[in-house]
Amino acid sequence: MKIKNNGFTLIETIVSVGIYTIVIGTLFTAIVSQNRFFGESMAKIDLNSKARTGMSLFVKELRLASKDSLQINTLPVGDALSMQSDSGLSIVFQVPVDADGDGTVFDSLGFVEWGAAGQLDWQIEYCVLTLNTVSYLVKRIWDNSASLQSQKIVCRDINVFFVQGRAWDEAGNSYINSLAPELVDVTLMMQKDSVRGRILDNPLTLTLSNTVFMRN
Repeated sequence: MKIKNNGFTLIETIVSVGIYTIVIGTLFTAIVSQNRFFGESMAKIDLNSKARTGMSLFVKELRLASKDSLQINTLPVGDALSMQSDSGLSIVFQVPVDADGDGTVFDSLGFVEWGAAGQLDWQIEYCVLTLNTVSYLVKRIWDNSASLQSQKIVCRDINVFFVQGRAWDEAGNSYINSLAPELVDVTLMMQKDSVRGRILDNPLTLTLSNTVFMRN
């Protein structure tokens, strides 16, 4: 009597395992690829949000600034090589403050009280500082004796923060670089080299530019 064998042969088993491995490998690759795409997309959104928030905060304060107090420096205040210039990596200015606590930004003679953080003659500085290999756009407050009073991180992953001062030239009928600017061009560039601990082959970058006309 002939016995019928309904089991799998060795070749059939090997083929089945091979197909199963290919399918699982394809699914795994697709999941990893999709996860990377999702991670990079979220990182781009985060980068864009941080850049626009940082630029918005800076521009909002700079529009209130006094032209007479405005100073652009080649490097952050406190750096031994820093000097005043028409363009650079640091900008210092004052905004209207209620220094005398009367509920207005005017003194008893009707003049605007210029300063920062509610204090007369103090200054605001925006610049980029590198802390633990990460570059940050920071807002610093200096008192009237040039002592640093506070330092606040505005946003991180900053690659470039560059400001350029310009003023109107009647002879050339155009704006030219100036130490006494009537407008300020600002460029903010951000770069992210890794997402979720993974180094990116092509870093994520974002550049924002703005021009602020000085009104005060």
